[in-house]
Amino acid sequence: MIDRNQLHQSYLNHILHFEGVRYHWGGENSIGIDCSGLPRRSLMKALFDRGILTANGRPLRQFLELWWFDSSARALSESHRKYTIPLGVEGTVRDLDYSKLVAGDLAITKNGVHALVYLGDERWIQADPGAGKVVHQHKDEPNSWFSVPISLYRWTLLTQ
Repeated sequence: MIDRNQLHQSYLNHILHFEGVRYHWGGENSIGIDCSGLPRRSLMKALFDRGILTANGRPLRQFLELWWFDSSARALSESHRKYTIPLGVEGTVRDLDYSKLVAGDLAITKNGVHALVYLGDERWIQADPGAGKVVHQHKDEPNSWFSVPISLYRWTLLTQ
């Protein structure tokens, strides 16, 4: 059994540790990371930690599956391997109904080229190719990704 609350908190903590890391397309570590690599790697690290700390093989197997079956922002929006579920929330980061979101939710652009992660309090983190690094911003701060049409998703592992 996996404690979902602990996994969720660990996931969010790992995401924040990537703030300031340079953007690198296809990257998935502290040397360079891309937009889909940021949430994937953070969830992988959380699963690995939970598996080791609890001596539980299930999160370790889930870690290996996420590592083995790489997925882009588009793949995550298409529920590749059922990793994500759609929330039925669409719009732009600037005009969302935030009452339906929880920290860790994924916003994926409608064209499937970019992913952002909700942190709560109308704040987002993303590996932003324009800024060249992982940035953490409020929805009212200037960022071109905040005006692009998106759909919202949640990691299946954080909802079971």
